[in-house]
Amino acid sequence: MEESAQILEIETFIPLLLQNPQDGRSRLKRWIMIGDHHQLPPVVKNMAFQKYCNMEQSLFTRMVRLGVPYVELDAQGRARSR
Repeated sequence: MEESAQILEIETFIPLLLQNPQDGRSRLKRWIMIGDHHQLPPVVKNMAFQKYCNMEQSLFTRMVRLGVPYVELDAQGRARSR
């Protein structure tokens, strides 16, 4: 999921929920989120949603803040696990 730091949490679940299970099991084996949680957050134009629904952060950002392990690239493209 590219630019996952800029999309709303609810929007990240749409592709996951639209999976067509085979034999009662999901075909999805891995879920890779790509983005930069240090850059722009999701855009929420409705001020009521933005203020009262805590929609100013993406699922990607929430997972990083909760301490889920992630890999961060430096300016030269070298990976560093966090």
